Amino acid sequence: MRVIGDPATIDGKEMLFLLDSRETIPGAGWTTTAINLDELLPIVLTDGAATACEFYVGTDVAAFANPTLNLRLFFRGVSAGDELTVALNGSELVTVAGQAAAANYVDFPVGVEQVRYRTNQLAVTLRRGEGSDNPVELAHFELRVGPQE
Repeated sequence: MRVIGDPATIDGKEMLFLLDSRETIPGAGWTTTAINLDELLPIVLTDGAATACEFYVGTDVAAFANPTLNLRLFFRGVSAGDELTVALNGSELVTVAGQAAAANYVDFPVGVEQVRYRTNQLAVTLRRGEGSDNPVELAHFELRVGPQE
């Protein structure tokens, strides 16, 4: 019998993981987890401090044969002089100049060893440039897992 989620069954397929929300149903005593970006995004970033959020990966991506992983972020309100540092599970991944972040989505590869099965933590540190005072938000987040190209 083939099992959904078994690496042999889904190896070579592309997967997309997004932020989800977790809420307790009043009176029911149980927790539901569902993709609900409206409750989590946007996340307002604070100048000089790491702003963290959790996301869940429901598959052991290390079990796949040579997967490629790509993290995609979209920020709103970034000024050209700003700088954003992105960390995943405590390891710094990339520092992005504000000019690049303001122009489009920021895409970069992630190593299989950097992604955990289940709970992961993304942290973004904003360093404001001179004259930057508008709020900066993380407006979109996704982790794409696919076969090696």
